[in-house]
Amino acid sequence: MTKTLNKSEKNKYDYASDQIGTVSIDVLDAAYHTAHSYPGGVPALAVRMGMNPNTLMSKVDPSKTTHLLGLKEAVMMQVMTGDKRIAQSICAALGGVFIEVEHSSNSTTLQEVSKMVSEFGESILEMQSAAADGVVTENEMAKCEKEVAELFASANAALKTLRAMMPKRD
Repeated sequence: MTKTLNKSEKNKYDYASDQIGTVSIDVLDAAYHTAHSYPGGVPALAVRMGMNPNTLMSKVDPSKTTHLLGLKEAVMMQVMTGDKRIAQSICAALGGVFIEVEHSSNSTTLQEVSKMVSEFGESILEMQSAAADGVVTENEMAKCEKEVAELFASANAALKTLRAMMPKRD
């Protein structure tokens, strides 16, 4: 289910655009979709968060102004769901990208370098696809940014492993 705001609903959030620049309603949509995509939906997530399901439903509904999702609640939602869309949309609103750095102590440098090469290939393919018709849409650009962020994350994981192999300085 996709929920988008009509023009009068979006006007409620114009103050954010004035304060931050080109911020769109994407952060609120991300919260909505994070909660609704959770197995069992909002009611199941609300129980895990120790919250009334109707309250959480109102907090993630972009058209409601009576209940607001707090920062701690947004972080808790992402930790419990494993869904990083809120963080990704905040980073995008601020002109950046979210880079998740995963590291397993079992990883070898060769495995991490292989992952990095794979991510590089996926980034190139996504960019070629986006540019194929000579026009890059917002959705295509978002996909490219996601692939490049995953490339950066894999490179950072490889560097972290190499750094851990360095002799300790006294």
